[in-house]
Amino acid sequence: MQDFTVSDKQKIAEAVAVSTDLLALDEIWTSYLTAAKSIPAADLDELRDVTDRMAVLLLHAEQQARKLERLYSERTEALERVYSHMLAHESFPAADRKTWQALISKSGGIAHATRTAMQIIAREAQEERTQLATKMKLLSQGKHTPGDLANSNCGLMVGVAVGFAVLEMWPLAFAAAAYAGGLCGSGI
Repeated sequence: MQDFTVSDKQKIAEAVAVSTDLLALDEIWTSYLTAAKSIPAADLDELRDVTDRMAVLLLHAEQQARKLERLYSERTEALERVYSHMLAHESFPAADRKTWQALISKSGGIAHATRTAMQIIAREAQEERTQLATKMKLLSQGKHTPGDLANSNCGLMVGVAVGFAVLEMWPLAFAAAAYAGGLCGSGI
């Protein structure tokens, strides 16, 4: 029954930072492409910068997810305690708690859900990078394409929620859990 060490928490914090950066850039990318009727050359250059940064972050996210999957597998009991504490926390809004609890339950419990989220991130990162490159090529040819890291967003957000909970950053954990519950729908 080993708890998360300072070193573990540092790795988790780094992964949370990468994931939140990636999710924020994806929102910028997706929102812009959803609203844009045409894309000026200057914006195309900015979008290229965004997608280049996203590709680098996806590589980091993939590497971190593989490490965290192993870590979370080794710390299942600690993860269960963090989850129990999260659910019992009086500041976790009841509706958000219910949504998060349903997602985790449908996904086989917190340990399974967390490992699955890490597997999704690791498995989908290369495909997401390929899709980003393809979409940028289409945009540079004057064609329209939607944004969105459709395959990874759910796993990333579950990882962020769990990570903030392990770090005991409760308001951020609750917000991420609510977002994950809405984003992931019926399961991971």
